[in-house]
Amino acid sequence: MDTCLELLEIGSQGDHGTIHDRAQTEEGRRRLGDPRSRKRPRGGGSVEGSRAVPAPFQHEVAAADCLRLPFRNDAFDAIICVAVLHHLSTEARRLQALREMYRVVKGGGAILITVWAFEQPPSSKRQFQKQDNMVPWHLQRRFSGRSSTAAGTLDADRRECGSEVYQRFCHVFARDELPRLARTIEGLEVKCEMYDQGNWQIHLTKGRGQEALERAPTDTEAG
Repeated sequence: MDTCLELLEIGSQGDHGTIHDRAQTEEGRRRLGDPRSRKRPRGGGSVEGSRAVPAPFQHEVAAADCLRLPFRNDAFDAIICVAVLHHLSTEARRLQALREMYRVVKGGGAILITVWAFEQPPSSKRQFQKQDNMVPWHLQRRFSGRSSTAAGTLDADRRECGSEVYQRFCHVFARDELPRLARTIEGLEVKCEMYDQGNWQIHLTKGRGQEALERAPTDTEAG
């Protein structure tokens, strides 16, 4: 990929903390390609074993609402959204998140989205009986901001293997559900839908010359 592209990654808090949390650690800065990180893995590769990110690469991290992205229209060449949409509780909210991605990506720009699939492989530990679920979420204590003493006051059923365990909402997507949702936005083209290891992936493009949708007003603006 051209290193001059403006790329937006929309992510949520995972087992290893938020993108912002990871950016505060030496390991996280290596993963995100921060040139302030002087330490490099042995052999010159990145933490994941792939080629190291060039030193001039810069990144910015912001905590924001994916339903009201704090960016101007047509700001990014491409967007990656991994494991976010399935945590939004209604179809209206999931559609609004798609509308916001459409708004901030440039005409001709690409959007790649991955979500959990309802159709899990037989080998998966997760087998869903319905699409709306509460699933265990493990937050490693080193990313929780709690002291070991404070974390020790949690109930036993919320402690497991050095992590804090919570229940988190997840809407698992059925085949063709995400493309159907995307096609309701005029000018957003579905290039393909792929299934991979219990996830649906969708590749979208914004038509060139398409006007950006109006940003949803914030609560302050609406009031």
